[in-house]
Parts: sequence; structure tokens; C-alpha cells
Amino acid sequence: MGIGRPRANGGRSWILAAALSAVICGCGGAEERPAPAPPPDRPLGARVFPMDAAPVLDDPGREAWQRPDEVIAALAVRPGQQIADVGCGTGYFTLRLLRAAAPGGRVIAVDIQQGMLDLLEKRLGPAEKGLVVLRKSPPDRPLLPGDAVDLVLCANTLHEVDDADQARFVESMAAALGPGGRLAAINWLPSRTRLGPPVAQRISQARMRELAAGAGLTLAEDLDILPMHSFLVFRKPK
Repeated sequence: MGIGRPRANGGRSWILAAALSAVICGCGGAEERPAPAPPPDRPLGARVFPMDAAPVLDDPGREAWQRPDEVIAALAVRPGQQIADVGCGTGYFTLRLLRAAAPGGRVIAVDIQQGMLDLLEKRLGPAEKGLVVLRKSPPDRPLLPGDAVDLVLCANTLHEVDDADQARFVESMAAALGPGGRLAAINWLPSRTRLGPPVAQRISQARMRELAAGAGLTLAEDLDILPMHSFLVFRKPK
């Protein structure tokens, strides 16, 4: 998950602006054979947020425009719920979701970059490590049907997914929802904003609705609480 890959022209000007705004086994019998090697990882796409900019994800100035407490409140997370944070990055929303789902809740934190998951793991306390599942996923399948979660949060992430993978990506999230489960999609508005990825890469509300409908989800809420993002919540039929 990323705030948006820096634009090719102008370096990382928007990242600097964000920082400045914050001022800151088998046994016996047949001969054993070695297990086959796993398939190589697909190269990361050009849109994926770079690891060297990971500190920006936790910039205190982000609260002014990401409004994480308002986001969590709007999601009305209940104790004991099972949640997936897709595109978790360094865990900006992960720990907030875990606190909201306590006691008894659990969060699956998913990212395609192991480096991001390593940074998140360092932030987890001993008790939190037993309640957060860290998962490195392929680019087109962040979740599995057996995950059976109540809520998926996908924030600032879908624009990083290649166009050809976006439908499978959303279908994967929908398949992991239990009956009545929700997918909350936070995407950069498809117009130029002070921060964020190139406009051409952004996911419009119409496109998000199309992808969700194709995955069998219906729109439950259109929340207008973020200055630079759309915030759509979809529900899986019971």
C-alpha cells in the first residue's frame, strides 16, 4: 500500500511536501525428494509505492488528510470481527483496526512487498503478534476464500494494481468476505490533488463500482469525509 508512487517528472516533490507539512514429511519407504522450488515472484509493477519512501506512510502530517480516526469510526468495527487490511504498508491502519476489533478481533495484514511487512512486524507488541497475520501476496490475489473476514479495508492501494489484474484483485477480496461482509475502498480522487499518484493511474468511483459489481458486491455507503479520496463501502449478499 502506498500514498502514490512519485511522479516521474519533478522527483518526489509531493513526498517532500507531505514531510514538510508535518515538520518532520514423509518417513520410511520411498526415497525422499526435495520439495519443488516455488515459482519466482512477478516483478513489481511501476506503480507500486517504493520501499525507500516507506517513512512517508507514517508521517504525522498524514492525519490531516487521511483522517484515520474518522475512517475507523465510519467503519463501525465491532469487537471480535475478523478484518483484512489489503495493501497494509507499514501498518498505518492495521493497528487501528486491531484496536477497534478488540477484544477477540484479528487482522490479516497483506502487502506485496516483504519489506513493508517487515517494518510492520517490528511495530507489533508480543500480544499483537498473535492477532495480526502478515501475508505477502501475489499482485492479483491478496486474499483467499478461506479467510472468511467480516471487513476488508483497501486504502490507497488499487491504483498500484496493473489494469489487467484489477478485476481479479477485487474478486479475491470479495471471495474472502463472509455473508454480509463489507469491502471498504479508499481511492485517490481522479483529479489533481496536492499529494498522490498521477491522475491517469487513479481509480474513479465509477470504475470502483464497476469492479465491485463484477465481484458480486453492492454499494452500501458513499462516505464524503476525506478531502482527497473517495470512500465507498460495498456489501456481500447474505
